[in-house]
Amino acid sequence: MMKQWSKLGFVGLVVFAGCASTLKDYDETSMKPEEGAIFGRFTVEYNGAEYTQNCAVCFKTPDGPCFKLSDHGYLLMKLTPGTQPFTRLACLDGEEKQVMFKDIQVKSIAGARSYVGAVHFKWTNSETGVQFSNVWNAIAGIKTQKRTDGTVTYEVKDELDAALHALSKKMPPSDQLKIEKNLMTSQVVPAAIPPAKNP
Repeated sequence: MMKQWSKLGFVGLVVFAGCASTLKDYDETSMKPEEGAIFGRFTVEYNGAEYTQNCAVCFKTPDGPCFKLSDHGYLLMKLTPGTQPFTRLACLDGEEKQVMFKDIQVKSIAGARSYVGAVHFKWTNSETGVQFSNVWNAIAGIKTQKRTDGTVTYEVKDELDAALHALSKKMPPSDQLKIEKNLMTSQVVPAAIPPAKNP
């Protein structure tokens, strides 16, 4: 059975994914005109089970900035204006499992809230739980190349009205911060080929 998020697991995610922010951290009262924000909903189905609250999503670099998801999956965070890569989905399953993305982008606009869509991931991974090779590498201080665990597909829907309603307390109507719609695109992410072992 897959383990739920724990204090130890959250610490592990912070170490690997950078300092992950949450919905509670968002405050636009101090938002400057040159800053931008993105919002939307990210939900995760992991090996057929709902798993959103055990996951985080990362932008710009594989190490973030990252956002720790709650069970509802709504995301609202400040992000440097411009076209920014969506880089990584990371979830706790005994240890951190991850999916690396390439050529997927979100758009943050200065002085605006940019809607990226309702994104639902379906993630299949046969290597569940703690992989002891990773544990020994960590103990030995061996850095391994970031790779994708398993295979992921995802779909993006336009559910802007639902997102605005769900986030209305954190993101009230504003004449200064307009809403821009910039949906992510869909793709299939194949499993990464593990490196060849030395003979």
